[in-house]
Amino acid sequence: MVNQPQRNQIMQWLVVATIVVSLCFLGFIAMVMIGGSFIVEAVMVGKTGPVTTSDDWPDPLKLLGDELDEKQLDRSSIQAYCLCRGMDWEYVWRMDSAPGLFEHIEKRWELTEIKDPDRRFLAGYSSLSGIRAPQWWSPKQNDQTSFHVSPAVIEREKGDRFQVAFDEQNQVIFINYWFNF
Repeated sequence: MVNQPQRNQIMQWLVVATIVVSLCFLGFIAMVMIGGSFIVEAVMVGKTGPVTTSDDWPDPLKLLGDELDEKQLDRSSIQAYCLCRGMDWEYVWRMDSAPGLFEHIEKRWELTEIKDPDRRFLAGYSSLSGIRAPQWWSPKQNDQTSFHVSPAVIEREKGDRFQVAFDEQNQVIFINYWFNF
């Protein structure tokens, strides 16, 4: 038989053990939740930031580079930034326009001119990751700039989506590209 002092000591140990196990369980749950958010972040957003080499350009920009020579596409003028590289990829880039470049892009991506550009496009942030585009991303809604979208944007389809602003006065093209998985 267990006497009263031993019973009290056993009860104290059970209380301490219960508290320790509970704290360990809560710590484990917290680690899973924090780790889970990092995993979700990695899968949904991925690595973002400046694209410093043409090897890391998004595929549509690489294809333009392959199709056009240096007179048609001044690669040194291209600035690119990755806003999201998770399941859905999103990039913005700006480039100087040589004669015929915008027309090539318009035909290649089957662009349609629109009058009311997406506010998110003008504001320069990703609806996927919430990341803002850099300061050089600055399409303006004015008389010198036309706005265009690809069929996938209009029809809300999966695949390559393009929003393009062409500043005719300054001969600059702004592109927001995302691949909708």
